[in-house]
Amino acid sequence: MTAQQKQHLSALTGLRFFAAMYVVLFHYTYAASFPFPDSIARVTQYGYVSVSLFFVLSGFVLAYTYLDPQNGFPINLKGFYIARFARIYPIYLLALIVSLPAFMSRAIELGMIRSVFTGAMTVSLIQAWTPWTATIWNTPLWAVSVEVFCYLLFPFLACRINQLNRRMILLLVIVLWVLAILPPLMYQFNLLNGLRFVLHAPIFHLPQFLIGVCSGIIFLKKTNLDPSNQTLGIWTLLAIVTCVLISIFRLGTDENSYVILNNGLFSPIFGLIIYALACGGGRIAEFFSITPFIILGQSSYAIYLFQNPIFSLMKLIFEKGKVLDSLDSSDLKSLLFCLSYGVVLVSFSIGVFFFIETPLKKRLKAVLTFSYPI
Repeated sequence: MTAQQKQHLSALTGLRFFAAMYVVLFHYTYAASFPFPDSIARVTQYGYVSVSLFFVLSGFVLAYTYLDPQNGFPINLKGFYIARFARIYPIYLLALIVSLPAFMSRAIELGMIRSVFTGAMTVSLIQAWTPWTATIWNTPLWAVSVEVFCYLLFPFLACRINQLNRRMILLLVIVLWVLAILPPLMYQFNLLNGLRFVLHAPIFHLPQFLIGVCSGIIFLKKTNLDPSNQTLGIWTLLAIVTCVLISIFRLGTDENSYVILNNGLFSPIFGLIIYALACGGGRIAEFFSITPFIILGQSSYAIYLFQNPIFSLMKLIFEKGKVLDSLDSSDLKSLLFCLSYGVVLVSFSIGVFFFIETPLKKRLKAVLTFSYPI
């Protein structure tokens, strides 16, 4: 049995592209030779919160795709895991191969034992479990390691949540939110050591994923859903949430703010936004649902995976070729480099999605399903 055929939530696909690009701009802000002006950098420096959004969105989409309000998880476990593996691993491995030269250059500094250990952990998708391996080989891939852990637990935990009523699920969201921000708070008060462990360990990000699952189950249990009817209350809520986000973004850029934002401070708000967009209707959902954004959203996984190696290549070309040396304005240099990088990254990722990711996913699912009948 396969996942139920349900209406495609186009707005959520479009949302993925903007979230991915916000992460890209965050990494660009701190790594480019042509940095953004301060006024723009103050916005892009919070791009890491998009990773938290991805965890919540992933939980929501899986709940919507695989759960049934009455029958729980009507999918063969083996089929679910095969589908997840085929979805994430082929281009994950390609991203590792593309970024291998950069990793090999660090191997000398790391030493043979640590390099081999890091390589084995990363290829096995478990690098985020140790602070020494989480971000060594293609830094953004630590989040994929977190996702894999969440995928493994999803069928078991989601079925339990699906048995709860709406009120209990909402209460669970509050509990999960407390569990999400508890490790950062413990770190801030010196009750938990190891910043990198707190930032990257999958167990500390599971609550965010489950908040997404809760939002997805509440959406599934919603009765009389009319995608063309958008209530004023939901969009008013979105407007309020936007104002709150803008206000909270002024927390600052110190380490304490970074760790609590990274670990899910906004996760319930993200759940509300995703839920509202899934309900359909409204100009915001229409904006995210236009065809170009859907295509870009489908390519967002590749955008996330290849942002580092493409950036390194573009930086090398621009610096060695002295492409922008004739320009006096640093702001213009930043703009031209950023635009060039963005065009190359997005174009490359779209190509990867259509010509590598999609065919490989279909072929791998067919081979694994044949070898291990579902």
